[in-house]
Amino acid sequence: MYFEGFLLGLAGIITGIIAGIAGISVTLKIVGRKMIASGMIQGITESEMSMNTVVPIWCIIGIVIVSAFTIFISSVIPARKASAITPIDAIRQQSEWKLKARKLKSPRYIRKIFGYEGELAHKSLKRNSRKTRVITFSITLSVVLFLCVNYFCQMFMQAADISVKIPYQIQVMVDYDEKDKLAKELGNISDIDDFYCVNSEYFEYGEKSLYNMEPGITDKKNLTEAYKDLFQQKVKLYVNNIDDEAFNALCEKNGLDYRDFYSGTIKGLLMNNISHKEGGKKVFTEKVLGEQVYQKETAENSKVEIAGLINYDKENYVCKLSDPGALAVYVPQSYYFKTAYQGVDSGDLRYLFGIETKRHAEVTEKVLALLDEQGYTHTYCSDVVKMFQTMNTVGFVIEVFVYGFVTLITLITIANIINTVSTGIALRKKEFAMLKSVGMTPKGFRKMIRLESLFYGLKALVVGIPLSLLLSYGINRAMGEAALPFEVNWVLYLAVIIVVFLIILMSMQYSVSKLKHDTIVETLKEEIL
Repeated sequence: MYFEGFLLGLAGIITGIIAGIAGISVTLKIVGRKMIASGMIQGITESEMSMNTVVPIWCIIGIVIVSAFTIFISSVIPARKASAITPIDAIRQQSEWKLKARKLKSPRYIRKIFGYEGELAHKSLKRNSRKTRVITFSITLSVVLFLCVNYFCQMFMQAADISVKIPYQIQVMVDYDEKDKLAKELGNISDIDDFYCVNSEYFEYGEKSLYNMEPGITDKKNLTEAYKDLFQQKVKLYVNNIDDEAFNALCEKNGLDYRDFYSGTIKGLLMNNISHKEGGKKVFTEKVLGEQVYQKETAENSKVEIAGLINYDKENYVCKLSDPGALAVYVPQSYYFKTAYQGVDSGDLRYLFGIETKRHAEVTEKVLALLDEQGYTHTYCSDVVKMFQTMNTVGFVIEVFVYGFVTLITLITIANIINTVSTGIALRKKEFAMLKSVGMTPKGFRKMIRLESLFYGLKALVVGIPLSLLLSYGINRAMGEAALPFEVNWVLYLAVIIVVFLIILMSMQYSVSKLKHDTIVETLKEEIL
């Protein structure tokens, strides 16, 4: 047995090291090109530099030692057990059948629901209790490992999301008095798909904020249960000035009368979603209505009253003007400039356009030339895509390694389930031969196998799903991200349940199909050798 473990380990370790080096080499080639092309490493081009895989010898030695130790431990236990029984007992597997008849009794509902084959399948699980426990534990562990690792990676990606996903590609600034003139000229540039106002005011709330902010919306009575601890950390809030037409459409989409927002104090719409996911949990209750957004130094006429709550709409560009994890308030730009900047010379005000285009580099050149030729003052034009290319590349690198890890865990999980189920079936060929010898039809046998798959899956998932939920909740609390409340991805859980049943069924069907060439007589002869 030790020699067998040595041979298997030798083949597995060598294959694993070669596959690992090949995998990371391909990954680094892809990631390396992306990093160099993004300008992350200034002054370096692809022709001057490339990323190659270097594997230190101590790493190889460590892998070999850990793998060898694991294989040795795995060989010692069955070897000692095998040496303690006689060859005849081992062949007959008498140690596996120490059960009394009453312990094999199945509940009546099993036979009523699943028939005679279901009762046989249920008794088979009880009769092979040790193998059943191993298979069930293995499947449960695989499910818990996959779901918890997947949840951790999702939490990590959301908490460390540094990639920029704003809807526009170019940002242009001009004097407020010149905005209408520039808007007319931007409309004449063929490569521009859309443009709109992107002025915003920045606020910061929370216990860890560096700014002197009034409590206002941070009062816990305004927050839902899911986000009750939101302001225990620093939370960004943007008051976005958007085009009047876009603001009016936003009001109508959410059942509000936009005419109420163009008189009196400045009123705004608060997006009741911080995750930027449609159907995501609400952040605020209706009690937040009437609260104001301001800091102690804010002039009275610049305070923004929360007059309505709106839902996140992935198709509406205004919902993407602020980062995920930040609060967003929307006000009509015309009324905001008119009210908030009373007494301020319009020549001191600046207006920002966001431009959507598929050819950002060419359009940036055209806009720069336009600003220069037409003699605009206090101008600014930036290619947002190029400016944030490095940050987006860092986000891409993180995603590659995180989702690569999730993929690896998925493959390990599937392989583990297939191996465990297949091994269990292979050890039961005498049992299957006995059932066929007493008259079980091929149809009845297939039904029994399917029902065994169902019972294995149910036993594993009854423990695995609740345990995964509990551990995922613990991960959420341990990471302490108040802006990311615990949410269950029910679609993923449903997919896992379906896939587990399919993998178990296919593994059992495949393993049984390998035994179909064994005759009943030859198989039963092994019992009396």
